[in-house]
Amino acid sequence: MINHLCVLSEVAPSYAPAGRSLVAVCLRGDRADAGAEQALRDKLAGWFGRSVFDWQHLRTDRIPAALPPLPVIKRPGPSDRCELSPGLFACGDYRDGGTLDGAIRSGRATAEVVAHRLIMRRSAPLVARTGDRRGGPVA
Repeated sequence: MINHLCVLSEVAPSYAPAGRSLVAVCLRGDRADAGAEQALRDKLAGWFGRSVFDWQHLRTDRIPAALPPLPVIKRPGPSDRCELSPGLFACGDYRDGGTLDGAIRSGRATAEVVAHRLIMRRSAPLVARTGDRRGGPVA
């Protein structure tokens, strides 16, 4: 139901009057029935307590085409690698589903590959590479 939630006034205090908070909630799907707000408050009560039933609902913005249908967005499979060429890595939402979640998954996967490579380099003996511009050993 809830995709993400942000207390905007924690980031920008001017978004809410002193002593108040502005909370933005992004929902998955397109639930527009009369029970949607109640279901949301019930869910939020588990996170924030019963005070959510006193919160004032300011508005609802429905964005029916916020993202293209996910089948349109190519989601890389296990055969796709984040290393495009030796030492050149790529990550981002376009590499894993075109969403914020995809960007996070892609960034984490790439960071894990880079970290693994760095650990492997530290454990390997120093070896001179043919054509090394510095002319000396490289790790």
